[in-house]
Amino acid sequence: MLNGWLLYNEADAERNRAYIDWFLQEADGLGIRLEFVRKEELSAGVRGGALYIGRRGEQAKLPNFCVMRNRDELLSLQLEALGVRVFNSSRVSRIANDKARTCQYLARHGIPIPDTLFLASTDYREEQYRSLPYPYVLKAAGGRGGSEVYRIDSPRELTERLRAYPEGSSFILQEMVTPGKDVRVFVVGTRIVGAVLRESARDFRANHSLGGQSSLHGLSAEEEGLARRIIRLFDFGMAGIDLIYGRDGRVLLNEIEDVVGSRTLSLHSDINIVRRYLEHIRETMETEPSETL
Repeated sequence: MLNGWLLYNEADAERNRAYIDWFLQEADGLGIRLEFVRKEELSAGVRGGALYIGRRGEQAKLPNFCVMRNRDELLSLQLEALGVRVFNSSRVSRIANDKARTCQYLARHGIPIPDTLFLASTDYREEQYRSLPYPYVLKAAGGRGGSEVYRIDSPRELTERLRAYPEGSSFILQEMVTPGKDVRVFVVGTRIVGAVLRESARDFRANHSLGGQSSLHGLSAEEEGLARRIIRLFDFGMAGIDLIYGRDGRVLLNEIEDVVGSRTLSLHSDINIVRRYLEHIRETMETEPSETL
């Protein structure tokens, strides 16, 4: 029987108990042995000259695969090095969980994004940014869920925002395009399984968790075409591709959500994305078996 871990850290697990139960129930129905594991139970490193992962103080019995619902590229790399297939992979984690890396990588492949500057608080000088056509949007490179995203109306405001963060923090600064509107495209493997339009009349961020409204969305040819171009550049398990619109109406990439939730999709459709994800994992494992015994 296929054996896997569903891995969360404690804080996220508390907020997502119903989602965890959904995963476990669907796995059972598909004949997959899926175990919920807290990241805090694990230790990773080198012992006796070899890579190892411990669990509760003992050598861990590793699974065939891991559904990584925790943004920890190093742990994903460790699991992969020990023969565990990780969904999403460490490569997806490395790129998608750093907004600057996402922009850098996808711009190299011709994916349209808003005009973007990469910032590091250690070498920031206000005078470099005085001539920009404000407003801009400042985003912490590692932020998620619409948190640590700020409208910036002046270079002085930019300076004050950056001062609130520890030295060495990384950010992107993007042109303000069409505020309060985006489309989240839900992806499983190479398949688009649904899309949701998110809008807000009171905030430039459209996130549902921040009070935005959402509705099921039929993708236009341009939206679908851009999403498929992005999908071809990754080995997604399950992910969200967020699209926004330039001032000229052109579709742009906003960001990629690695550990994507599906609350809005479930609100507006009967698409069982968790089951589809687990079916994708099973299909992948049958064609690319793990080296772990």
